[in-house]
Amino acid sequence: STQSTGTDSNTAVDLASLADIICKKEKVAYFRRGPSSYELFCEVAKNIMCSGKTPADAPCIATRANRIKIQMSKVHKAVCGYTGNNEMTMKVKEAIVAANQCNNYVFY
Repeated sequence: STQSTGTDSNTAVDLASLADIICKKEKVAYFRRGPSSYELFCEVAKNIMCSGKTPADAPCIATRANRIKIQMSKVHKAVCGYTGNNEMTMKVKEAIVAANQCNNYVFY
């Protein structure tokens, strides 16, 4: 996926706002419905995204909230194509790339 660098700063902002929505005191929410699931994204990214907000051993809990679906889909796509230098965004990209979440994946 090709992406202009103009959207890179937006990606960092979108990732931070996703963290605000999904990182709770005792859990991390992710979207799941039918075959569409962001569980692995949650597992590999939660300790980066939710650092200082959610305990490291907090579980990823499925939700069907449409708002989370839209934001996770948007952020997942954007982070995979990210070429900027925001530290949290680079770390999340590294983690999801290592977990094969940026190749052969389906965007719902």
